[in-house]
Amino acid sequence: MSSSAPIHVDAEAAFRLLADNLSDSHSARFFAALSELLARILGVDHVSIVEICADDPDYAESLAMYSLGAPAPDIRYSLRGTPCENVLNENYCVFPEGVCQRFPDDALLQELGAESYFGVPMLDKDDKPLGLVAVLHNTPGDFSSTAREVIRVAAAQASSQLAQSRAESSLRESERRLSALMNNLPGVVYRCRYDDNWTMDFMSRGVKQLTGYRSEQLINNNELSYASIIHPDDQKKVAQEVESGLHAGNEFKVAYRILHADGELRWVWEHGQIILDDEENVLHIEGFITDITERQQQHEKIWRLAYRDAVTDLPNRFAFTERLAELYQDATYDDESLALLVLDLQRFKEINDHQGFHVGDLLLRAVSQRLQSMISDDEYVARFAGDEFALIIKNYQQGDHLAVTQRVRQMLEEPFVIGDREFKLQMTIGIASSDDSSSPQSLLQAASIALHQAKQLNTDLCVYDERLATQIIQRQYQTQRFIKAIENEKLTIQFQPQIALQTGKLVGAEVLCRWHDEELGQVPPDIFIGIAREQGLLDKLGDFVMQQSCQQIRTWQEQFGGGVSISLNLAVQQLDNPNLVEQFVKLRGDIPPQLLTLEITESDLMVDPEQATRITNDLVNAGFRLAVDDFGTGYSSLAYLQRFAIDYLKIDMSFVQDMIEDRHSQAIVSTIIAMAKNLGLRTIAEGVETEAQARILRAAGCDFAQGYYFDRPMAAAQFAAKWLAPAVVQG
Repeated sequence: MSSSAPIHVDAEAAFRLLADNLSDSHSARFFAALSELLARILGVDHVSIVEICADDPDYAESLAMYSLGAPAPDIRYSLRGTPCENVLNENYCVFPEGVCQRFPDDALLQELGAESYFGVPMLDKDDKPLGLVAVLHNTPGDFSSTAREVIRVAAAQASSQLAQSRAESSLRESERRLSALMNNLPGVVYRCRYDDNWTMDFMSRGVKQLTGYRSEQLINNNELSYASIIHPDDQKKVAQEVESGLHAGNEFKVAYRILHADGELRWVWEHGQIILDDEENVLHIEGFITDITERQQQHEKIWRLAYRDAVTDLPNRFAFTERLAELYQDATYDDESLALLVLDLQRFKEINDHQGFHVGDLLLRAVSQRLQSMISDDEYVARFAGDEFALIIKNYQQGDHLAVTQRVRQMLEEPFVIGDREFKLQMTIGIASSDDSSSPQSLLQAASIALHQAKQLNTDLCVYDERLATQIIQRQYQTQRFIKAIENEKLTIQFQPQIALQTGKLVGAEVLCRWHDEELGQVPPDIFIGIAREQGLLDKLGDFVMQQSCQQIRTWQEQFGGGVSISLNLAVQQLDNPNLVEQFVKLRGDIPPQLLTLEITESDLMVDPEQATRITNDLVNAGFRLAVDDFGTGYSSLAYLQRFAIDYLKIDMSFVQDMIEDRHSQAIVSTIIAMAKNLGLRTIAEGVETEAQARILRAAGCDFAQGYYFDRPMAAAQFAAKWLAPAVVQG
């Protein structure tokens, strides 16, 4: 609202503060620290972190509240008639001003004198609300998108901490209950001699339930000794605890495993007392042994939930973060280096979307098994997030990562077989060493930056250096500007003529999108198209280009009495749109179908050939012409090429530009032209820059060409004046 002052924050500084100040906070202080930190970052008057009451979900009670520069007392209040109720029902709630007037029955709001409000729920792993984080200010304030994101991240951190606290509380409660039960459940009261075999003189009836053996089998070692059923790996520990008991009040407590008569391992807990004579010689040992298998299993289950990934059984992000901190400290102390590799599975999201989560999970499990099998003792691997894994190399020497990355490549050479399908996977790897960082967090950030850069460069490996951080910041700014540009339709289109090689006449034009930014200047297409791909905006970009192109065709029809055939590019992400054909037909309107050619790169067609076959047929049936762009670079098979409903092959410019000096490239061009003729397709050569190239293509029988030899891309008005007004377009 116009009267609301925007609440801005520095995103990078805010997230760094959250990470640095909360990473070491103990659970008892976490929420208080978080509320105070949010208040300082956002510059607001009040921050409240509450959880829904377990005994009444219509009430909430505070975990922490920071108000007017100081911690506030804990409160319990009804959610009804409060903005907090809206937060829990609607996933978030924002009131830039007038919140007290909107909720007159909310006594806490009135007491605080709050004017603006933003709340975000804290959710558990099933997206059920645990509580919420609310930020309030005593003056109007419209929370910026960055401020909102900071609050959302804080809410996610609070959710994780609350879930962990509850898990720990549940564990403590379970332990308390188990302890109470243990004192009343049948156990074994025993008395044994202080000898090598712990010869039993007495064992109560509970021994049968505990061990599977009758007491008479064990007493006096009649058939076997109790010591012999203690797990071999635990026997030394038990003996050490007994010996320690002699020097510490003649009492010992120890947990260990025994082999039950049924062959199963059981966990037991023993509390023993060493009985001495008047001269302090050991007479015997007596005590109580009870079965704690269930308790131990609960310990292990909770530990696995906290530290292991449920899908892959690798250490999870939490366990990885702890281990990274430990190893980083060790490396610093020992004056050694540590390397961190962040590995991202390429195209995994596509597989997950097309094949389903079940197949995706099986694939992740298979990848994790191969990763585990390839690591050495000096390496540690974890599932980091989604389709990302992390690998730590201890005692890192310069260049060690090359051997590891080679192992990763070899590991991926063999396809993954899931059911009756095979998947060939590749990984993108970002690498950083502790020499490039000042903390475990900065090491992780550096490796993540390197991974991001590897994706940008479309390479499988990138090693961090300081320049990458600057490039990432620049990329983020470009992304912000591009999103605004596409929303406000600040992009433009240009036209590059396509010429019939035999007549030299114009046959059409390729539409090329361009972006000139007020601050960034002319941004290369590969930059902003890459941003559109990352941000999921290729559909929107494609619709914009199609709409502008159709509008320009109609303008030229009115001006010159006829249209010119134009071609425009389709991206592989657009093929995933189930409404693509219907959408393009609607945008085309009354324009003659033969005036529109859609170009799809050969490599994009081969991402999912079955889908590509179906969609190209639908587009051709709707009247569009189709061209395979960059042909010769995507390794498509002839069998697939025959299945696609296409009209043109566009010969990639790399072959065209090299064919004067490289006979191999010239042979490829000639072969493509001959193959196209055999398939009934017409050919278009890209990147023609010299008369010699045009002559060779004409002699080889190439139909059409485009490139700087004929003309550069230009604005619509310039194109019309130069190519349409004075000339007749060849059909």
